[in-house]
Amino acid sequence: MPHPESRFYDSSPIDDPLLPCPGPKLYDYQLPFVPERDPSRFSVADHGAPEASSQDDSPTDSTSNTESESESAQRQGRGGRLQRLIGFADDSYVIPASAEQSSGEQPRDIDERQDIDNEREQDADAPESDPAKKYTRDAVLEETQGQLQIAKIPKDAWRSLPQKCLVRMFEFQSVRDEYARTEGKPPGESQLDDAQRLALEDILELSLINSREYQTQKEFLYAVALRLTLERYAYQMKFTFGGTGTDLNYSHNRAGGTTVNGMTINSGLSIDKMLSTGGDFIAQFANDVVLTFNGASGFEARAGSRLVGRFEQAIFQRDVRFESLTQSERDVIYAARDFARFRKQFFSDRAQDYYNLLLAYRNIEIRSQDFFSNLRGFNQARAEYDAGQLPRFQVDQFEQQVLESRRTLIENCVRLESSFDNLKLRMGLPPEMPINLDIRELEAITQRDEGTVSEELLRRARRNLANEREQAGADENVLLNGAIVLVNRALNLIEVRSRGRTTPKTATAFRQVQAELLAHESRLLVRLSRDLVDADSQATLTPPPLQVYFRTMELVEAQLTLVERLLIVADWREVPARKREPIIETLERLHEQYEKIVAELESAVETAEENRQAANLQAFVNSSRQLLTAVDKLANDAEQMLGVNPQIRDEQRTMIIADIDRIADMTSQLFEEGTKGLAPIEIDADDAMLTALSQRYDVMNAYGDLADAWRQIKYRGDDLKSILNLSASQTIRTPADANRPFDFSFDDSQTSLGISFDAPFNRRSQRNTFRLSLINYNVALRALIALQDNIKLNIRNDLRQLDLVQQQYEINVASAALAYERVVTTRLQLRLGVQNVTARDVLESQRAYTASLSSVAQGHIDYIGNRIQLFLDLELLQVDDSGFWPETYNDSFQPIPQIFPPACSGPAYGFLVPGLWYSDCIRRMECIPYCYPQVHQHTDAADEAAEESASSILEAGPDSTNETQRKSGPGPSTDTSQVTPQPGMELLPSPD
Repeated sequence: MPHPESRFYDSSPIDDPLLPCPGPKLYDYQLPFVPERDPSRFSVADHGAPEASSQDDSPTDSTSNTESESESAQRQGRGGRLQRLIGFADDSYVIPASAEQSSGEQPRDIDERQDIDNEREQDADAPESDPAKKYTRDAVLEETQGQLQIAKIPKDAWRSLPQKCLVRMFEFQSVRDEYARTEGKPPGESQLDDAQRLALEDILELSLINSREYQTQKEFLYAVALRLTLERYAYQMKFTFGGTGTDLNYSHNRAGGTTVNGMTINSGLSIDKMLSTGGDFIAQFANDVVLTFNGASGFEARAGSRLVGRFEQAIFQRDVRFESLTQSERDVIYAARDFARFRKQFFSDRAQDYYNLLLAYRNIEIRSQDFFSNLRGFNQARAEYDAGQLPRFQVDQFEQQVLESRRTLIENCVRLESSFDNLKLRMGLPPEMPINLDIRELEAITQRDEGTVSEELLRRARRNLANEREQAGADENVLLNGAIVLVNRALNLIEVRSRGRTTPKTATAFRQVQAELLAHESRLLVRLSRDLVDADSQATLTPPPLQVYFRTMELVEAQLTLVERLLIVADWREVPARKREPIIETLERLHEQYEKIVAELESAVETAEENRQAANLQAFVNSSRQLLTAVDKLANDAEQMLGVNPQIRDEQRTMIIADIDRIADMTSQLFEEGTKGLAPIEIDADDAMLTALSQRYDVMNAYGDLADAWRQIKYRGDDLKSILNLSASQTIRTPADANRPFDFSFDDSQTSLGISFDAPFNRRSQRNTFRLSLINYNVALRALIALQDNIKLNIRNDLRQLDLVQQQYEINVASAALAYERVVTTRLQLRLGVQNVTARDVLESQRAYTASLSSVAQGHIDYIGNRIQLFLDLELLQVDDSGFWPETYNDSFQPIPQIFPPACSGPAYGFLVPGLWYSDCIRRMECIPYCYPQVHQHTDAADEAAEESASSILEAGPDSTNETQRKSGPGPSTDTSQVTPQPGMELLPSPD
């Protein structure tokens, strides 16, 4: 019967079911209770990260080392959080100008500038906090140069997407954050999917109670067992069907005017049983009562009874009598094995459906971020076109890519809905029923993929920095930028690995080094700004006052930033507060003077424009120089607080080199910790094939089928023999002249013995049947060999595919890391107007990055599916009562070779029914031992020995062959005359 919570359950009486009410129905089934699943079940041990897949160990384009990560590290170092590796990489960062680019102004989107103004107004209205807390290791400092905020996604872009697609997109926090950035609030409850979320375990449990296919398999097993009960019933003492009952016949006869009325009552009771020898025993009691009402003698009654016992036994065709029960017993075992393997295959199929849905969800997340990134790129390009910095055709290329990414996103959403409906159909649920997936496993898989890609990014940055470090006279700026990139990626890797857990102590050490590197960067920026100021003071022609003012104020701003970062370094070095407080007070005062001078200049310029007069800039130049003097003194005091001489450039370079070496050692420890990569399958191909051949249920059934065909040879051979049957019967009757129906006496009895013999003079039909049985045996033998070969092929393909997936996964990880750097580099170069860099390069890098992320996700999901398939093909996938494989999430679980069949499997060719008198020939089937697994491999030594043996035989001549065989002992021979029958073996007669 179906499960009570199944759609197929019928509450009407089981023996008299009611027909269902005809008519269409929708949403008439309610899902049973789904328990809450523990998310920690996805946590597994770390595995070694894949080796670096990049073939080119040379450093990449140096621009990638001067990318936005050098400044985004500041945000990460002060409490910020890098976005996950989805979508357009540099959109997740605040991108300032680096030391080499600070003199050029980067183009900004109009919306981005508006966002900056709004944030500045909010910061101005915010209440003041303790100044000392702004310069500690936990402080979050504002970016001061070349800020580029993440632009909001326009509302029209959200409205351009179908509502069903938005519902699927809002499953991801990254998309919800984008929506909140646009609308100022997260999506409402009505915009989210409220359907029941199902994990893999839930899908299996619901499938077990609702799947039509699963219910059919259970019913088939039950039907096979029913046939067995009927065959077993034949060997029990039972009443004969149709032989137990009473007949009553009334007659009215008229003859020659005489009427005779009579009644005949015939009663019988018959029992029969098939014996273990193959014979039949039948016992019968019969009673006849004849009543005559108006005969010649008036009323007359006659009653008589008899007892009959009959026994029949075949002599030569005895085994075939057992075949029906034998085959039924074996069919139940076959069906049980088939059902056990079906349950495993059922898990594999549902798991494949589940992981394909997870992959579809992952693609929606990737395509969503790709759409947002292309949309931002289009808005940026349009703003640059309005500013005259970008040609129209490049803007059109961005717009075309936006349309393409939106089309792809919608297609992915539609495919996801179709996949859901197909899954519901296979689960046995109505297609209209709303369900959803619990995507927490997808988050765990994505985190592992991000960790692997982040580790590859870290490896690339470390390799590039090491190459720069080894070059003689390496540029100090390049080394510093590379070190900041390396620290930033290391912190990102730590954040990905520790997501959802406590931040490890390793992050603290990296953040301290990061603070030191940012201080070095500020020193370089101060040096660059001071060189510009000194160049103005030493110029032959007096520079314009406005230029002098701006460059002086830039130097002041750089010095103030340096002091801020030095205070953070001091906090990391645990410099006493009494030494830091005077510097903090002076820094706050100088900040106020800086803001005051800037505000006064803006006011003076506005007044001068209103009066149409030139503003007096010399006073502001003098004020800026006075402020610079005070700031220089403050910076010197801050350096001295840390014990650094800012005037010695070699000392600064030495400090930078020391920090780089320190970072290299720290990142080596990160590599040793490893990432949750794809665990390799540690089983030899030969062991795997032997395991499958000895453990597979279908192979056991194939051996059984071969034995079934082999038994048919014996049965058909018996038909070629003479037919000799023995029979015996005993009949006891009551006296005919007495109406005593139970007065049995051997005086009225009959005993008979019989022999039935049929000579084999016409056996053409039986001969043909025997030949067909031989053919069928060879067909079964070839089917067994074909099954074994296919299993070996599948195992080899599984191992080969798993190895391929692992190799491709490593390549895809390296490709994703490279594509990430390409996106950041080309996007930055396009904004800076680097020659020969066009929108096509940016779009191509973005497409490559999106494709590589999809490939990484596809590879991981393929690995999970192929791993499940390998365990299924090995017959090592053991499901529990709920149909779930407990080792699904434990990818460190390795297949253990098991080259011997399980002890419960019995003889290789199966059991015979105990208690039956099979012939010795048939019983040979149970006596064939299981052959020890062998791996026959031709080695060079064996081949040489075989060649020497063949040469010696050829030299000695043909007469020496028999002598060689006698000396070498018994061995295989093709001479059938030398075959000795085994004990009990019955030689079959020739059909001719």
